[in-house]
Amino acid sequence: MYKPERSPAIPAERLASLYDDHIRLAVLGALNARQSQWPIAYDAAFRQYQNRNGELQAGTIDIYPDALVPFCNILLTSFANDVDFADAFFLHELRGTKGRAPHSPYDMLEREEALNDVMDCINSLRIDPEEWQIDVGLEISHSDHVVQWLTNGHLALLQHVLPSISPEEAVGLTTGGYFSTDHVGHLRDLAGFRVHPHSRGRRDGVTYINVYCNEKTVIYQLHKGIYWNHYHSERMPQKIATLSQNLVNMSKTFSKCSGVENDRQQEASARLEVRVRLPMAMDVNIDFPEELLESCIVSLTPLEWW
Repeated sequence: MYKPERSPAIPAERLASLYDDHIRLAVLGALNARQSQWPIAYDAAFRQYQNRNGELQAGTIDIYPDALVPFCNILLTSFANDVDFADAFFLHELRGTKGRAPHSPYDMLEREEALNDVMDCINSLRIDPEEWQIDVGLEISHSDHVVQWLTNGHLALLQHVLPSISPEEAVGLTTGGYFSTDHVGHLRDLAGFRVHPHSRGRRDGVTYINVYCNEKTVIYQLHKGIYWNHYHSERMPQKIATLSQNLVNMSKTFSKCSGVENDRQQEASARLEVRVRLPMAMDVNIDFPEELLESCIVSLTPLEWW
């Protein structure tokens, strides 16, 4: 993107175009099932990654290997058709294994190939598989919708993941100190959860369960930005103008996600991640009965949700 006749600084409008007109296009073309992990627009990403001092603290999003070539081809073709980005190039950085091997849970061969792909950098002769653990994720999506977990489905979900426990033991898990409910905003009917089942998970080989919806990626911040906790003191006269502007900026992001401004919408998927010993990796999260789906999940349009 460097032009010798121009300033080396890239104007904000070109950065916005880079994401909105090119990167986002490649995401939709090569990573459509994972589009909910990517910001809906450049200005929404900017607000998410900016802290309260105006500094940018950006995160990263991985592209799994099978999607890399299509992603690059779409992006480079898009660049070639734009005079501002023609002949642009970029570099790749190899990352870890999270989300690296998407596959169908119903296809044993795909499951096996995915596990082999994740473990191809490990010398299997020098490890004890029983001492290794792996998170096996199941993602449930509905095209052009936001999928959320129902709070009143937690017990059924626990008994599905831990079939050896009794209904009484499932209730005990939800009321014990190892169980954390993650309500979505202030909506008590919608929530994920995290739990270390300890002895109750031993019979099924499960050491950790994480249930959530990835719509949180739109507002997820580890730094103190506009989506961070707000306190009563911010309603004082000297701070309320900043708080008010933050609320306006949040609304702009949610408006884009809803699709009311254009034909782009931010969908989201429900995730169920189960941590087990490595030898069990092929046998976890391979089945999700329809009756369980109906009791645990709700699907909403982006306009309804955002």
